[in-house]
Amino acid sequence: MITRCVLLVACAVALSLVSSASAATPRCFGAAARDPERPCTNPKLRLKVEPTVRQAPLVRGTPCARLPVEGLLSPCGFGVADASAQGYFALLGDSHAAHWRPALQTLARKEHLRGVQLTRNGCSLTTVPLAAPEAVRADCENWKAQAMSWLTRHPEVTTVFLAQKTPDPDDFLPDPVPVFSAQVSGYVEAWKWLPASVQHVHVIHDNPSMRTSTMACVSRALKRKRAPGPACAVPRATALPPDPAAAAVAQTDPGRFGLIDLSPFFCDAKSCYPVVGGVLVHKDVNHITRRFAETLAPFLERAVAGRA
Repeated sequence: MITRCVLLVACAVALSLVSSASAATPRCFGAAARDPERPCTNPKLRLKVEPTVRQAPLVRGTPCARLPVEGLLSPCGFGVADASAQGYFALLGDSHAAHWRPALQTLARKEHLRGVQLTRNGCSLTTVPLAAPEAVRADCENWKAQAMSWLTRHPEVTTVFLAQKTPDPDDFLPDPVPVFSAQVSGYVEAWKWLPASVQHVHVIHDNPSMRTSTMACVSRALKRKRAPGPACAVPRATALPPDPAAAAVAQTDPGRFGLIDLSPFFCDAKSCYPVVGGVLVHKDVNHITRRFAETLAPFLERAVAGRA
């Protein structure tokens, strides 16, 4: 009798877990709601926001195993284990590269790849420096040199994903803002430092930014039973200025470099949205949430496959 009860309880728990798992990923959830190839609408997600505005900054990123520190480099590994890896790639750039790891984690596991994150906050692979104290600038330049050296010593890493924040005028103060063409050239020149062992470079178009008031707007909209996505949308021209890194791709070898632009999953022709398919897009003004990054995984994979 006890055994039968245990089995019944176990079955009930299992069914509950299956039900919860299904409920956790409803139709048109997250980025799927803006898939340009398969338009999708789910009215049940109109007032859903996952994670909450309060939770979003507290959610940790996907697991990343710390590797030995080398100078200014603090690499970490993710995806499948070395023993079962069928290939290797690196995620390189500033904090806007790091927030793509949840999407790349999914891709890595599906394709049996091992990823290595090489990122440094405020430091992207360009020859155009941002405004910062001299010591910070020097560390950034040294970090870039050490990252290139690391890639040279690891020729098994044949693919690199590059991502970086699109600089705004405040990033250069008190210096004048470099003209757009100079910013483009800064990326083109720096990408020449990548060793020949890196055969494929995927440059990810930067994501849009929100306003400092956006999170409060989302909370107010929910209280008023208004859909927070359209209620708190930011004009595309404000949220998504021209990205010099994206523009730089056109000046590189198309056989080696390619652009991954997932902007349609954030924005339409006029606006960019803080909530998409019931998922909170940003955890702060310009970094995307882990949950939204995870829902972008199949579309990132599709974009990579499109370059193959």
